[in-house]
Amino acid sequence: MSQAVMVALYARVSSDQQAKRGTIESQIAALMERIVADGAQVVEEMRFIDAGVSGATLIRPQLERLRDRAALGLVDRLYVLSPDRLSRKYAHQALLMEELSACGVQVVFLNHAIGVTPEESLLLQMQGMIAEYERAKIMERNRRGKLHGARRGSINVLSTAPYGYRYIRKQLDGAPAQYVIDLVQAATVRAIFQWIGMERLSIGEVVRRLTATGTVTASGKPYWDRSTVWGILQNPAYMGRAAFGKTQACDRLPRIRAQRHSAEVPKKGYSTVRTDPSQWVEISVPAIISEGLFHGLIRIPGSTPAKVRLNQTSEKKVCKIVRGVISPLLANIYLHYSLDLWTRQWRERHARGDVIVVRYADDSVVGFRTQWQAQQFLVQLQERLAKFGLSLNASKTRLIEFGRFAARNRRKRGLGKPETFDLLGFTHCCSTNRSGGFQILRLTVKKRMRTTLLAIRDELKRRRHDPILAQGQWLTQVVSGYFNYHTVPGNLKILSGFRKAICRYWRQALGCVFRPIVTARFGTS
Repeated sequence: MSQAVMVALYARVSSDQQAKRGTIESQIAALMERIVADGAQVVEEMRFIDAGVSGATLIRPQLERLRDRAALGLVDRLYVLSPDRLSRKYAHQALLMEELSACGVQVVFLNHAIGVTPEESLLLQMQGMIAEYERAKIMERNRRGKLHGARRGSINVLSTAPYGYRYIRKQLDGAPAQYVIDLVQAATVRAIFQWIGMERLSIGEVVRRLTATGTVTASGKPYWDRSTVWGILQNPAYMGRAAFGKTQACDRLPRIRAQRHSAEVPKKGYSTVRTDPSQWVEISVPAIISEGLFHGLIRIPGSTPAKVRLNQTSEKKVCKIVRGVISPLLANIYLHYSLDLWTRQWRERHARGDVIVVRYADDSVVGFRTQWQAQQFLVQLQERLAKFGLSLNASKTRLIEFGRFAARNRRKRGLGKPETFDLLGFTHCCSTNRSGGFQILRLTVKKRMRTTLLAIRDELKRRRHDPILAQGQWLTQVVSGYFNYHTVPGNLKILSGFRKAICRYWRQALGCVFRPIVTARFGTS
């Protein structure tokens, strides 16, 4: 009795649009028809389908699974529509064909018969090289055609219309394609610019306000992301000048982990980087906001002066400070974005082990595994800031040994307790919990608490002639707000002292006339 042949099929389309239009279904139908005609059958788990994945890369989820099964000897015959479905590159085709052949897999192409003679193998290789050449030729022809159309002011060369516009296709009567303002979405765009430009809201506050009002995104989602608002603020189309050629494809950049909300294995074999603004081609579109409002927030790099300029090139991303007028809030946003970007690049290139960054406003704490990495980061950060006339605050910048093993290591060297640092009103200390495990103890900064107590004491003296009930209500709000922020594990003893000091100051403010009443209510100090 002959053993059953294990049959598999592989299908692929390059773009998500092709996947949505169902062109991959036609491939599968043709393959299934051929498999049935050969008197074989394929089970569901032997259908390897990469939808919306570029053929210029070998890192494809289903192709990886196919190669793994072939290496285990679980595939005897593989059906593919054509060689370019395996790969668009000749070298990749040759590699895959050699690998599958070594695994004993018979590859069947529907539009090409594989022979065993040298001439037939040469023909297949030549077809692979021609396919790769045709792909490069089509891409270059497409690029030049789009560039020519952009210079003529054609909207067709742009991608989908940004939020606030609707794309109207070219009409049968010859009317060109155009952007038409969506009145509902345009009102949201104006509100975003006004909230940030006039009301000085942060991007996070804008996101929360849009979500709370039930405003939907361009894709119909009821929640907004910071990057979406950030993209709107940077898009010059809203002031009537859409830009073509803002990005370009390059070799895929290395990354240490998958990006947020993205696949672990990228579908595309390339990365997209921002081009120099001098290479952009402007296309006139209907304006939603004035140029003054746009330039009051975001300046187009290379066109008009800006407080902070992000000049992104294929080599590196730099931040340049030049003269101009912009809100301090947005200046900080730009500066923090560029610093975060530089820190992430430094971590990918130089770090060994984890690098932890905690930043709030202009204060940051960066944690490293080793001392030499921390020293290297500090030196290079100072050099980076010096290029733009900036510097770190010497009184706040320190290198300290902190963490789980800091106390043990310092004891071995005959040093005292681990150093502490202040951040956001708390002094952070190395400590242990009840079970002896490591924990970070956060204590209210004594100097700041003293300043707060003195301010409350002065205010109590000013209010001492107000009714007792009014004083108590005001003091309750102040103390409750202070406790809501500073109530963290391990900080209750300090807060107890804070409360006793408040009671003492209130008694002192009320004076000796009401001492019997006050003493009865609060007890003696």
